[in-house]
Amino acid sequence: MKKIFSFLVLLTGMTMVTSCSKNDATYTAPEILPITVADVLFGAGGGDGSIVANTTSSLIATTNASWLTLKTNGNTVTVTSQANTSLEARSAKIIVSAADGATASVVATQHGLL
Repeated sequence: MKKIFSFLVLLTGMTMVTSCSKNDATYTAPEILPITVADVLFGAGGGDGSIVANTTSSLIATTNASWLTLKTNGNTVTVTSQANTSLEARSAKIIVSAADGATASVVATQHGLL
């Protein structure tokens, strides 16, 4: 009987400790950068495209794709694609960020040789 009583006391204490915590966590969604032009569909031969954002802030663009080159100028990102010598298409995510903290992601796609 003493073991059961001790177990009930322990269980009650644990319940009180865990249920009395205050959860003040708030979630703030990141600001979305409005993209007005996303011309990033390339043929197998490669070429140039652009991403234009509706902002007055300067942009920073990044990607992990080695076949893409990104250059920013004001609210425009120029995307240059190398030729795709594979039979399969490929795609890559481009993250565009404004100086004010707003971000957007754009997927660049390139056809393969047919």
